[in-house]
Amino acid sequence: VLKVRKATEDMGRLLNCEEGDPMFDLFKITYNGGGIPQSISISILKGNDTYYVITSEEEDQVNHSGLSWKL
Repeated sequence: VLKVRKATEDMGRLLNCEEGDPMFDLFKITYNGGGIPQSISISILKGNDTYYVITSEEEDQVNHSGLSWKL
């Protein structure tokens, strides 16, 4: 799950950004082969430093900031 929100005062202090700056919350759940949840992770990322590429095509290529990679 990807959620967009504004930084709180505490987030600004911890992540060295301003209150109200754009943030991403990324929630991930991993499962074992039997479908049983094994871990949950929550990441809070500064929006100005984060890029997501969403594609349904194999062999897509992404070029950004001098870097290039195939998906």
